[in-house]
Amino acid sequence: MEIRIRLSDNMSKIEESAILVKLSQAFQKNPDNYLASLFTNDFVQWAHRRIKDDFLPDVMEYICDAERKLSEETADLRKERDAAVSESVVCKRLLAQKEAELEASTKSATIISAFLTDANKLKRRLSEQVYVLETEVNRLQKENQELSTQFSSEITSLKAQLFDLITENAKSVVV
Repeated sequence: MEIRIRLSDNMSKIEESAILVKLSQAFQKNPDNYLASLFTNDFVQWAHRRIKDDFLPDVMEYICDAERKLSEETADLRKERDAAVSESVVCKRLLAQKEAELEASTKSATIISAFLTDANKLKRRLSEQVYVLETEVNRLQKENQELSTQFSSEITSLKAQLFDLITENAKSVVV
């Protein structure tokens, strides 16, 4: 793969965007290299917006934005998990309280039996809900860990790609 690009200090936004498109297209045609993973559609669109809006397209800002979004999503998932766990605890306490009140206030064995039957159904449903919530919490924790590992790997890869790109650009400028 060979790309010829003419660079100058006084290039227009259109010329700079054209270079970005040229690089992106070249890497789409030749995806079996490290730099190809840098020029994703999301990244190229982000860089186009930055150039159009007269902001320097800082790759680290792009990476940090992705990391921030992941952190926000993780925080939201943790809040949902915590709320579900708190609700489960409240439900368990309520169930225990109602069972105690039922036993203390009931005089008739028939009424006690009916209330206990209802309470046991509720307890089973709550146990099932607790199990579902605990399973979801475990899944979310595992997913969070996997996403964290994935993004950590992607960030490392992007840093390496950026270094390679900077080094290659430095060689091109020197030549």
